[in-house]
Amino acid sequence: MVFALTVILISACSMGQKNGIDAFFARYEGRDGFTTVNISGDLFSLFADVSEDPDLKEIDLKISSVRVLSINDEYDNGTINFYDELKSTIGKGDYEELMMVKDSGNDVRIMVKTSGRIINELLIVTGGKDNAMVQIKGRFEKKELAKLSHANIEGVSYLEELEADVK
Repeated sequence: MVFALTVILISACSMGQKNGIDAFFARYEGRDGFTTVNISGDLFSLFADVSEDPDLKEIDLKISSVRVLSINDEYDNGTINFYDELKSTIGKGDYEELMMVKDSGNDVRIMVKTSGRIINELLIVTGGKDNAMVQIKGRFEKKELAKLSHANIEGVSYLEELEADVK
């Protein structure tokens, strides 16, 4: 009886907790100096419908959500580093690092969560001089990542560099 009650309590507590990425977004959402953008898969499909880019039209059906978090330049006093804050969270998760770029005081990491050959989540984290995070959820393959670079979402341009590696 005690064992069953313990299992139920642990399950209930863990269901109420946010994962590390959700908690990170929640920490900065609505704070002065930070911009958060949440795009549903339906709105992304609407963008793709009016776009003339065939790559965007093809990939839109596979995206369920896009979230972007960035710090506005006038509020960035150098004490915040998104990558350093998330390092332990993404290190413990099921993320596979695809690419790392160190550039002019920035540390950019591109990571994915996969199920076999299918990518369920793409995470781009920039920390240092510029701080931004992009999370794209859906179901697509690694070879389709370069197509996402045409989506005109902050931070996604680094995916163009993956195109040569994936082919």
